[in-house]
Amino acid sequence: MVNDVHQSAEYALIYQILDRRSVDTFRQQRANIRRGADPFTEHYAYPYIYPALGPDARSEVRKTAVRVAALIAEFTDIPQSQENGERKFKSFGTWCSELSVAWARQKKPDQQVSFDPRNPDAVAQRLAYIHTQDFEEAYKSIWRLMQMANSLQISPACDYFSIYRLLSRWGNGVSEQSRALRMQILKDYYGNIGQTADASEN
Repeated sequence: MVNDVHQSAEYALIYQILDRRSVDTFRQQRANIRRGADPFTEHYAYPYIYPALGPDARSEVRKTAVRVAALIAEFTDIPQSQENGERKFKSFGTWCSELSVAWARQKKPDQQVSFDPRNPDAVAQRLAYIHTQDFEEAYKSIWRLMQMANSLQISPACDYFSIYRLLSRWGNGVSEQSRALRMQILKDYYGNIGQTADASEN
């Protein structure tokens, strides 16, 4: 999944929610954690998130942990990706390319998957301006893409740790580091879309 995640309180929290989210006895906790997706109801998630982060956690860390925990609690049918050979994590852009292929194959299962930049699909359309969005807008875009994946018969596995890293470093879009991080989504998406489509045919 990710390297040295045991050293991070927020990664340990993600592990815990992933491990327990489908357990019947966790149902009430999961319902409250899901409410962390909205700034107006996020306080219901605080008792389940804040203690695990410790008293010195920065506000950005707390906000990101609450939002990502809500994704994990909401989309229980979207599995966490596993380590595969040299790949230690899956970037969000790479996952989106897999979502595009899975979406196309479910709509037209008997046709070869192809990519036409002149006719972007719903995934590409949502990603087109994500680099211009602030934190909450970007989170909503990620949520909607997860909703698309959740509607598939078989959802591509995503890396919730990668989503956490992405959002925790989202920044203001002004600094060079923030701009580079945001643009990496599109680079990974378009850099993998052809390879992902080819692999789906094998």
